[in-house]
This record gives sequence, structure tokens and C-alpha cells, in this order.
Amino acid sequence: MTAKAKAQELSAAKTMLGEALSRAPEEIPEDATIGQTQGWDSLAHLRLLLALEEKLGTELPGTVVVAIKSLEDVQSLIDTGALPQGREASW
Repeated sequence: MTAKAKAQELSAAKTMLGEALSRAPEEIPEDATIGQTQGWDSLAHLRLLLALEEKLGTELPGTVVVAIKSLEDVQSLIDTGALPQGREASW
């Protein structure tokens, strides 16, 4: 996959995460992860979760809430309502 295709694929997630972090979507790196991306702390994660639940029209189960760790996870939830195959909570 080209860099441009990857960026387009993650566009909705970058927009949503950018809003949660109070940053422009283009400032969100494609490899963004919780705890490693500037501003993606527990409070920003809560804002992200609320936005995801509003978009999906459902409350996310706790196992999903704790398993969301990357921009790719966010995009998968937006696209399919589920985490990528093989991703689950790791406590």
C-alpha cells in the first residue's frame, strides 16, 4: 500500500483523534499510539471513546475500550465497528 493510500485509509481516524487531542488531523502520525503520541493520554482517550460511541451509536464494551491502542484500531472501529482481527484487551 502506498503512503498516500494509507493516509486516505486513516483519514477518518486522524480527524477523530485530532479532535480528541485538539490537533489538526495532518499533525497525527500514521503510527500514533496511546502513550507514545503527544497528547494521547487518559483524558484524550476518554474524549476519543465518547466520539467513537457517538459515531457508532452504541456503548463500547470495556474489553474494546482497553484494547484501543492505535490509530489503526480507531479506523477499524469506524469502518467495521470492531477491532482488527486478533486484537483484544491486554491487561
